[in-house]
Amino acid sequence: MTISEAARLLGVSAQTLRRWDKAGVLQNNRINETGFRYYSESDLEQFVNSRQLDLEKIAERWVIDNGTWHPLRSLYCSSSQIFQLRLY
Repeated sequence: MTISEAARLLGVSAQTLRRWDKAGVLQNNRINETGFRYYSESDLEQFVNSRQLDLEKIAERWVIDNGTWHPLRSLYCSSSQIFQLRLY
C-alpha cells in the first residue's frame, strides 16, 4: 500500500511515516524507481502489535512497582505544541 494509505490506516501523517522510516522505527518495503515508499499490510499489523506490547509492558511495570515507577519523561509531551510536532 502507498504511504498515504498506510498513514491513514495508522492514523498518522505521511510525514510521520517518512520520519519513522528514516529513524528505522517502521521501514518501508521498497521504494520504486520513482522514489515512492510502499508498506505491506502485514508489516503495519506487526508494527501496531509491537507498539501495543510496549504499552502493556509500561503498564505492567507501573502496577508491579505500586505506581511509583514512571516512564521516561521523553515519552511525555510537556506542551500541546510538542505533541502536535510529534504527530506530524
